[in-house]
Amino acid sequence: MKGKCFIEPLFHAVVEGRKTMMREVMNPQPKSIIGTTPYGFDRKGDGCDYYSPIKPRYKEGEKVYLKEPFNHKETDWRVLYKYEETQIKDEKFWYNMITMPEDYARYFIEITDVKAEELQKISDEDCEKEGISFCAGWGNSIERVPLSQKHTLPDWIEVWYSIIETGDDKQYNTPQQAFAALMDKINDKRTWDNNPFVWTYEFKLI
Repeated sequence: MKGKCFIEPLFHAVVEGRKTMMREVMNPQPKSIIGTTPYGFDRKGDGCDYYSPIKPRYKEGEKVYLKEPFNHKETDWRVLYKYEETQIKDEKFWYNMITMPEDYARYFIEITDVKAEELQKISDEDCEKEGISFCAGWGNSIERVPLSQKHTLPDWIEVWYSIIETGDDKQYNTPQQAFAALMDKINDKRTWDNNPFVWTYEFKLI
């Protein structure tokens, strides 16, 4: 079974059901994508009718385990997880999440939809599925609100989009601006501006 790594805030968002979609930059980048299937075809050369099929890392219906920093205590056969442990602060204690075997996994997701598209094609609704928070504030109170309730809020309530869980306390005017900042944070800078082709995976926690 394949695994998937998320930075800690996004890991918690998946487990809490606030993130049900992820995008991965294609590597290498195709010249263009032809076709209506999720797999698509990469145009080879200019003025040429030869197309090469491109395939995603994960397929629809595939089950994937979530990787996280861990440690295995041989004395009592317990597995410890950094994302739930608050007492152990020593970074050297934890194994890199990349090395986590399937047998130690606590959480699994199932891929429910796969498609290929340009990064900047993302919709407002997909930004929310990616874990972008729509926030509403009044006085000293701030709450995360479902995007579907945006139009029911009074005009006097301040609203914005946020990725504050990742350490970014900025307030963004659109969900795309917040998602662009998130992609630049977890990938190379200017990822959003470069508008690469990505695999878009929708999933559910199982």
